[in-house]
Amino acid sequence: MNTSIKNISKLLLLLIIFNIQSAALANFHLWDLSEIYSDESGDVLYIELFCAVNGQQFLNAHDLIATSDGNAVTFTFPGDSGSPTQDKFLLLATSNFASIPGAVTPDFILPDQFFDRTATNLQLNFGPGQDIINITGADIPFDGLSSLNLLPATPTQTTNSPTNFAGNIGDIFVPPNTLFKNGFED
Repeated sequence: MNTSIKNISKLLLLLIIFNIQSAALANFHLWDLSEIYSDESGDVLYIELFCAVNGQQFLNAHDLIATSDGNAVTFTFPGDSGSPTQDKFLLLATSNFASIPGAVTPDFILPDQFFDRTATNLQLNFGPGQDIINITGADIPFDGLSSLNLLPATPTQTTNSPTNFAGNIGDIFVPPNTLFKNGFED
């Protein structure tokens, strides 16, 4: 009888350790790519993520990779998001984004020209085995007003609505043929 109790105790301990390790690994992967916007030049763009559950704030050192016709650009998160994460958005945008009237403060700054909006094959990959989107640059509207909404499963073009972690919602318009240099409109 004493041996049975020891075996059950060992099994319970193993299950507890496994659950703790699983929880530690599942700390960022439930963010979904939710919206993509680019102006005609690709100088102003944003990617919005959405999370439906708590406990996903540990983004530090994880990657978002944009591969445009085979050319990959990697953004590595320099820190974590806020918490709690349930029903929250995360806004990643290029530096020119903040200079647009109606823009909200991005949570993270993407490298300029993070993806090539003219690419025939564009993949956004939020880490191995996480959210991966395969589209073409032509799927992303560039009329200055519309974005590509990725949620639910079928991408649709809608009016842009960049939303940051604080819940602030923007509404931007970049007229076609607008050029940016050093963050200011030419």
